[in-house]
Amino acid sequence: MSASGRTVLAVDLGATSGRVAAVTFDQRPPSVRVLYRFPVADYVDPQGSVRWNLAHMLRHIRHGVGLGLQDGPASSLAFDSWGVDYGLISASGQLIGDPHAYRSTRTAAWQQIAHRLGRRRLFDETGVLPQNFNSIFQLAVHDRREVSEASAVLLFTNLLEFCFTGFVGTERSLAGVSGMLELHGDDWAWQIVREAGIESRLLTTIFDAPRVIGDFLGTPIISIAGHDTAGAIMIAAPQASEHAFISSGSTLVVGMRTDVPICTNKVFAAGLSNEPVADGRYALVKNIPGLRLLELCSRELGFADVRDATAAAAIADEVGQVIDVEADSLFETPRISDAVRLLAKMPDHVLPGSVIRILTRSLVTAVGNALDSLEICKGIPINTVRIVGGGVRNGLFMEMLRDSCRRRVEIGPQEAAAIGNATQQALAHGWFCSVEDALGI
Repeated sequence: MSASGRTVLAVDLGATSGRVAAVTFDQRPPSVRVLYRFPVADYVDPQGSVRWNLAHMLRHIRHGVGLGLQDGPASSLAFDSWGVDYGLISASGQLIGDPHAYRSTRTAAWQQIAHRLGRRRLFDETGVLPQNFNSIFQLAVHDRREVSEASAVLLFTNLLEFCFTGFVGTERSLAGVSGMLELHGDDWAWQIVREAGIESRLLTTIFDAPRVIGDFLGTPIISIAGHDTAGAIMIAAPQASEHAFISSGSTLVVGMRTDVPICTNKVFAAGLSNEPVADGRYALVKNIPGLRLLELCSRELGFADVRDATAAAAIADEVGQVIDVEADSLFETPRISDAVRLLAKMPDHVLPGSVIRILTRSLVTAVGNALDSLEICKGIPINTVRIVGGGVRNGLFMEMLRDSCRRRVEIGPQEAAAIGNATQQALAHGWFCSVEDALGI
């Protein structure tokens, strides 16, 4: 790739798939070319915990980046991924076991930890709603033998950066969704960390993005706001307004931009959380189990993929009742499809397409409830919702959303996280003065 143009490479990892994209800012809106897509692999270890196959990811990332650099260096390269997961690094720089996945059942006792620390205290001091996948609960139950061998914990995007550069540090947007960052300060919430039983020596220095941290094959690597949602929100909602957004990936993130965190009784009762955005502001969000549920359920029911399952669901009868997609039983059973049938009170011999249909309806209902909660907590009506991410390709989900949302639905880019990644790089280079300028809006 020639460095003469304003082209950057964005490595964007979702919890289902990853991609390497080349984004060129010689025109506006920028042009986006996905050079390489790959599956993100996990496995179940002998103790029954789900872990990410990091070596598999790194092989695919290097291949994709290699495709982008085969004609020469790009202007820069940056990574983004989901939040909350992490890796442990030894003093000699070795990975201590593959990272556990946020959907592992090893945090089954998280509610006892949250109760001991105080659920409302955790929310007030970090702005993050206590949930089973929060980094704080994952670290609190981490195998003590592995912990004893570790010298640092690196949140997932920072772990990828370490594998390419050796740089050790924690970027603020990632720390901000861990449940361990103080809300009104610049450091870890040390008292909470210690009371959770986490060894404070493992937490690394927090830094603000963007920051050049090394290079790969002559291309500078810029550490950006590495939580994929932080970048996607930049694209879905460049400005704080009465508009809401939906970042539709493995998790459905429904939210609104805010200038400051909001930690009122209404927000806590509604199950909302505050997440840092790439521009230093915040988003008030509801995290809903998302398209990953559809993917797992489709696989269990024998469909080739979600597209095949959705086609069957589109012509299937809608049988049973809407379910709570956050119900614990969905994640505590070997087969999600069986849990869906049970929760929806479906007859024994219902067709697979009907199972996918009621699950899709339930996800859309959860989105609508989240939008209603945001209206109440923000005290303003939501007239428009902009959806970005992989969900825009799901015709049935989009049809149900438009029919039931009671609001105008706008469709944004499928690759919003990758574009957000690239836009942060462009701003770091000084090519533009704002996100709007970079995107031509």
